[in-house]
Amino acid sequence: MPGAQASFVCGTRPLGSAFVLRWVNDSSEARELREVPVLGHAFVGIATAVYTRPVVRSEVGAALWMPVLVGAAYLPDITAQLASLAGLGRWRTASHSILFAVVAATLLAWPLARLTRISRLAAGMLVLLSVLGHDLLDILAGTDCLPFWPFSSRHIDLPNQSLTNGLAHEVAWFGGACVVLIGARLLIGRWWRRTRAAGPESGGELPRIGRSRGQRGWVLAGYALTGVILALAAGTHYLYHLRRQQMAAAWKLIWRGRGAEAFPLIEQAQRWPRPGGTGMIDFAWAEAYLATGDRERAEQHYLAALRARPENYFILVDLAQFYASAPEPAEVRRQRVAPLVATLRKRYSNWRDLPRRLAQIEDQLNRPTTRPARIEASSKGDRRQ
Repeated sequence: MPGAQASFVCGTRPLGSAFVLRWVNDSSEARELREVPVLGHAFVGIATAVYTRPVVRSEVGAALWMPVLVGAAYLPDITAQLASLAGLGRWRTASHSILFAVVAATLLAWPLARLTRISRLAAGMLVLLSVLGHDLLDILAGTDCLPFWPFSSRHIDLPNQSLTNGLAHEVAWFGGACVVLIGARLLIGRWWRRTRAAGPESGGELPRIGRSRGQRGWVLAGYALTGVILALAAGTHYLYHLRRQQMAAAWKLIWRGRGAEAFPLIEQAQRWPRPGGTGMIDFAWAEAYLATGDRERAEQHYLAALRARPENYFILVDLAQFYASAPEPAEVRRQRVAPLVATLRKRYSNWRDLPRRLAQIEDQLNRPTTRPARIEASSKGDRRQ
């Protein structure tokens, strides 16, 4: 089918090109765009644990204080990954919201208070601040969090930050800051103990654990559990990076019209942990099938992607172009395109790319009904605009 691979392009550029560029572009800005903090969350949790460790009232609680707060710092990601493994869908959106932080703090306040013998209010506030701190780091890294979900689908758009320009960069910055903070805490604690040495024993003295064999065992268990959490985070990051590479290779093939060759890569990329968010795997399948000329399967995956991400700009644009270029009467095509264009106008009215996309869609709708619209890009530079 020599014309089938070319038929997946329409208007003035290939379908999905706006999204493809986010995978194909090798610039540092593109790599930073969707990278999220990995070990940075752990360093924040460790520093929080050092600065908030309560007076020893429970050997177990004091020993497990650090892994508990490191786990709280990862709680949104842990919840999202467990939901993904269970096939529950878009839990990353929910787990990275203020509502989730409030619910998690409410549910975990009592067990954390029982474990560490601190007040429920203090325990709840620690969980709340840990989860909100996680969300803040992700937002600063430029990820697509929806903090006000489910009341609003508005993103917080900030200038792209350099928080996560590679794992080594992240370890250097977050790890260095963590070491400085812990060092300052130890110096302050030493000074405080020396100051109070001549006076009456203070109930606020820093906890000292590990004097007995049983206590040392709990301390070692706490350190081991913290190490396990870090290892799981690093392993998940490695797998996610691998899936991103597989998906990037698939998109490059789709970009070149070689959809059939992209199938094995998409199959590999759709394993856990899936890159690109909910619905993006179906989006890739749709583009790949369209590149082979299989419009029926392409439509099925477009609709699945739209159900998962009903307000995603790239899916809306590509599906609108797909319907606008369909071999159907103009009135039928307009009926199918109308709700998609309405959503685009309502949700993305301020996007600079939108007027050009809408003009392309209108141009496709005005073409005679023969076969799916096909164009040939005049140059590589034109295709990447």
